[in-house]
Amino acid sequence: MSRYGAKVLHHRAVDYAEKHAVTIVCKSLTSPGAITGAIVPGQGNARSVTLARDAPVLSRASLGERDNLHALLDKYDISAIGMEDNCGAGICIISDVDFAMRLAALTGTRSVSIGWRTVVTELDSSVPRVHLDDNYERDISSARQIHEQMYPGLG
Repeated sequence: MSRYGAKVLHHRAVDYAEKHAVTIVCKSLTSPGAITGAIVPGQGNARSVTLARDAPVLSRASLGERDNLHALLDKYDISAIGMEDNCGAGICIISDVDFAMRLAALTGTRSVSIGWRTVVTELDSSVPRVHLDDNYERDISSARQIHEQMYPGLG
């Protein structure tokens, strides 16, 4: 979840815990009397949905430029999602945004445009499903619906 926009834990902390078989217990600090929270097991991905607000989307001139930037971001362990739409090739940066933007500037290619989107990510298998939108309220509703489908009755 932290790799796809959840801000509770940094994805490198989760990677470390997974590598060293450390179980992470996340509890709410804002809900008095909360006894349990999410338990992150030492291996595997739990079914989940995340919402990342105002994630930058860089439109690139070609698929090749997008793929080169994606490879560079992967090298530095930055989460990004490659995408294509009617406007062309793009990449949505999920983690370490400031550092990623500096790396993108160093590639020597210019972004055709930069937009800010909300990203809803479904982790229900090994391949995440991603939904990009500009309407935050609709995205919150979508994320809640996806969560309800994954865990009926838990709201």
